[in-house]
Amino acid sequence: MRNEIIKVLIVDDEHLVRTLLRRCIDWNSIGMEIIGEATSGEDAIELVNKYQPDLIFTDICMAGTDGIEFADFVMKSYSNIKIVVISGYDDFKYAQRGIRAGIKEYLLKPIDDEIVLKTALKMKVEIEEEREVMFENDIIKKQFIENLPFLEERLFNRLIHPNINIVEVERQMDYLNFKFGHENFQLAVIEIILGNEDNYTKKEKIYDLKIVDKLEEYLKKYTDIYIFFDDNYNIAIINNGDEISFKNALDNIEGNILKKIKWNYSVGIGTIKYKIENIEKSYNEAVTALNYRTILGKDSVIKYDDISFKKETVKNNIIKIDDKLELYFLVGSGEMIQKTIDDIFKNKAVIINTSINKVKEYAFSYISTIFEALKELNIDIKELHSGKFDIYNDIYKLDTIPDIKKYITEMSYDAIKVISYHKNKKSNKLIDDITKYLKLNLGNSELSLSKVAQIFFINPSYLSRMFKKEMEVNFMEYIVKLRIDKAIMLLNSTDLKAYEIGDKVGIADPSYFSTSFKKYTGISVSEYRKIKH
Repeated sequence: MRNEIIKVLIVDDEHLVRTLLRRCIDWNSIGMEIIGEATSGEDAIELVNKYQPDLIFTDICMAGTDGIEFADFVMKSYSNIKIVVISGYDDFKYAQRGIRAGIKEYLLKPIDDEIVLKTALKMKVEIEEEREVMFENDIIKKQFIENLPFLEERLFNRLIHPNINIVEVERQMDYLNFKFGHENFQLAVIEIILGNEDNYTKKEKIYDLKIVDKLEEYLKKYTDIYIFFDDNYNIAIINNGDEISFKNALDNIEGNILKKIKWNYSVGIGTIKYKIENIEKSYNEAVTALNYRTILGKDSVIKYDDISFKKETVKNNIIKIDDKLELYFLVGSGEMIQKTIDDIFKNKAVIINTSINKVKEYAFSYISTIFEALKELNIDIKELHSGKFDIYNDIYKLDTIPDIKKYITEMSYDAIKVISYHKNKKSNKLIDDITKYLKLNLGNSELSLSKVAQIFFINPSYLSRMFKKEMEVNFMEYIVKLRIDKAIMLLNSTDLKAYEIGDKVGIADPSYFSTSFKKYTGISVSEYRKIKH
């Protein structure tokens, strides 16, 4: 598009003037083509509408629609067309007064070949510069449209994280031209149980089977919803409409969607919240409800309102959970956890007067506390016993108090092991996720420590220290190295120019790209290409 021929229209009621303009320079040699001539403003308007030229040379004084009226029409209808006015000496001041701002040049009759050539070349530069801008804008627009699903998913994930910056979120919503239809928000979380696949494979399979598309199509028949993947690769749904319709629709997704793919699933539903900043609370409620799937069974739709009542009933029982139990798990205090268990089960007066079912209720509540601690640390409960257990059935099958004590004790120490492992692994995983993100977004010239820290919700200084410790190189040096490595790959596999490669790897400044390339390779780009060939 940027190298297309420039179309020129000549408008003048004098045959001689039109002929001189057509013949005074070699239009084709400068990348221009005369696409038509008109003897009046009326005829010129028809040709403009038909061919939409890039450049017009027009006389001022013509019968009927004169040059001023014609130019006014062009500037109102086709603002990108350049207009050069041709006038006699006597008409020149008239042209200056009568034509609005937008006329690019004035030429006086008699026509001078060199002046026409100079003017044409000047217009060519302006037209090609505008084409370049339009081309780049089209690319940006296309990239924006292609990345819109990712950007929206990132927005929704920000909404469900604690301590959200509502100003920043609203700014992002404005950038995406996104707006919720209502002020009420309710979150649901769907866990699809595939087997032993890792999270990336799980997400790919869900996409391949178009589960999200099918859910979206089905649920939108009942209410206003937005679907995305949360950080745990579960399907999160924001209900922005009717609560009852939403619950009924979720109750029916098994027969309409999930049963057809023959996978187990569980659904947790939070309560209605108001204001965007409270979306995270409904999400946490949905996750809490989802964790009760181990008690209520697979293929369950669990409302937070229902389980919160049950949980409260258990806590008010004669056997009570230590208020600090979750903290003991978070800090990994096996000694205090064991003491808590021993204190409960050594109290014979309590045990004797408590039925086995009440003790099982205590066990459910105790394990729920373990789950809460794991959730706080963003640890999947499936990692306990490698996920090969069904808590409800396991506890249900226990017949004696000592067996129940043994069960929760073993699970406690399994949880401590998992928590300890993740504390050691957390920094490595975070760095791994960040490096993956950097590799996928190298073309973004705005990559920086602060931007990446913001995306991953961590302090920039902490990220800098952790990155240097794990990678043995500072953050920006690592990005530059990645970019140069990719540049070398492009040099080996393409014929792109150096500045084009620099732009693709996120170094738009050709000078800085050349300097960086030589710093990391020891040779210039041109020298590398000579060696390559």
